[in-house]
Amino acid sequence: MQTAKTSSRQEYNSLKSLLRETNESSEKLIMLSSLLSCPDPGIVSEVLEYIIHSENKAMIPGLSVSWGAREAAWTWLKHNWDFLLKTFQSKIGTFVSKTVKLYASVEKANEIKEFFANRTIPSIVKSINQSIDQIYVNVKWAESIQHDRRKLVKVFRSCHSTSVKPLGVSPE
Repeated sequence: MQTAKTSSRQEYNSLKSLLRETNESSEKLIMLSSLLSCPDPGIVSEVLEYIIHSENKAMIPGLSVSWGAREAAWTWLKHNWDFLLKTFQSKIGTFVSKTVKLYASVEKANEIKEFFANRTIPSIVKSINQSIDQIYVNVKWAESIQHDRRKLVKVFRSCHSTSVKPLGVSPE
């Protein structure tokens, strides 16, 4: 599903057909999570809307979204928060966590904190706080990768600016 686009819906339609045909909840959960791995925000939003209006809505807390689908899932979650909280109560903390912990920016952590500042129930506060903490860990991890990358580029450039020849190249 990671290559599906809204303009090319063959994989999407195939999985959706299989979803309607199976009665196994474990298979449905796998298929729904697969559909939510699509990086196309249109498909992610459509799948989430399909789920919320079907007999599969009880599976929402167990769903996972991919890194590429996180923004569409976060937008959908904010838009449907009152319904989700009313319907799933403490169980929705897992879906929130799986959706928001994929971010790696202080700005997004602040947005998430602000959104949940007055929209939680005690049973999901810990899950939300742990997810926000994970975002800060992701920020540090991304910063360290950028730092290491800059060091490598610097070393690479210094090697190529000297008279050092790559292996296998004979001197002139």
